[in-house]
Amino acid sequence: MILGQHLRKLNRRFIFGAILFLLGSLSVFADFTTPRELARPVDGAGGPSIATFEQNIYVTWSGNGNIYLITSTDGGENFSLPRIIFSAGGLFGLAAADDGTVYAAFARVEGSYGQIIVARSTNRGETFTQRVVSDRWSISGDCSPFRPLKLDAGFGRVYVLWKGRQWPAGLGCDTYIATSQDQGTTWSAPREIPSPHETCYEICRDRTPFRVEDFFVDGHSKKHTLMLGPYNREYPARCQPIVPFYLSPFGAIPLIAGRDASPSVLSAKLAASYNAIHVLYRQYDSLRYTRSVDEGISFSSGTIIYDGNPSGFLVATDYWGTLAIGWVTSNGFFLRLSYDDGQTCTSPQNLTRSGDIALAFDPLGVLHIVWSEGSPGRIVYVRSIPE
Repeated sequence: MILGQHLRKLNRRFIFGAILFLLGSLSVFADFTTPRELARPVDGAGGPSIATFEQNIYVTWSGNGNIYLITSTDGGENFSLPRIIFSAGGLFGLAAADDGTVYAAFARVEGSYGQIIVARSTNRGETFTQRVVSDRWSISGDCSPFRPLKLDAGFGRVYVLWKGRQWPAGLGCDTYIATSQDQGTTWSAPREIPSPHETCYEICRDRTPFRVEDFFVDGHSKKHTLMLGPYNREYPARCQPIVPFYLSPFGAIPLIAGRDASPSVLSAKLAASYNAIHVLYRQYDSLRYTRSVDEGISFSSGTIIYDGNPSGFLVATDYWGTLAIGWVTSNGFFLRLSYDDGQTCTSPQNLTRSGDIALAFDPLGVLHIVWSEGSPGRIVYVRSIPE
């Protein structure tokens, strides 16, 4: 049944993509459900996260020093009542693996140091088992706020990435990654990924100025990694432009070449579908997009998505190639969708005035979006209506 739905969806996307190609720069907006309130205002409500597995939708957020969870088992038609799943820590990562296991990552403060916690649920969010991935990390100075940066999972493998420095020794703030090969039961020791102590337009430091910026686990459980580093890698300590690199089996592939690399790229994000790798990055006070259709061997020239300086941005894709690109400005959150793996996009549409937002595709290509708005915040949800 699910396979049949996938095939019907793929046929509709092929026809829709062909129409867009024939009509050229067609201005079209995606359709969304009417915004609905999932939770009443809660003091300090924010940092929503969302994950999907089949028709199960998981939404979490923090407020009043607690972490809340709400679930849907019918693709977002109906939701459960909110309930507290953790009484401490600020949630940052949420992921649903292909076997249905749900993972949540957060930081717990214990006195003058912090811990990275990953919790898992094998009964669709009913109960969670917590594991301390790493402890005794500084929670002050340039590593504050201390929290996970990224959590992703697929076929038993789970990855968590965070920024920190070990307590009490250590200066500056570095990026660390830990991995589990058994569904979060046991974890590897944290591995430091060399990084600059701060991000700036040009790095002049006596250390290797590379850092992991983002990673993504695709439907084949392959981990795609994006790093920022100097374009001229023979002289990594010299002042020079910083560009994104995609780590492929052939080495680190620069996404920007030559003089096009100045000024530096300060942030970048990626996602991967069955046929393409998508990268969104901020450069020249604009938001730009590039993609690879040869497994990261080469990337297209950067296309300007938004000619301005966004305060934040997001990129997501489903397995079949529906792509979502979003960014935040002083006017709120804007979104563009592509139904053909990034070849053409819908016109930008302003979904909300909020900038505190999260989104995820389900296996059928429906885009689910949550955000917090107001003070105290309330949690709002919409989903795309299939074309």
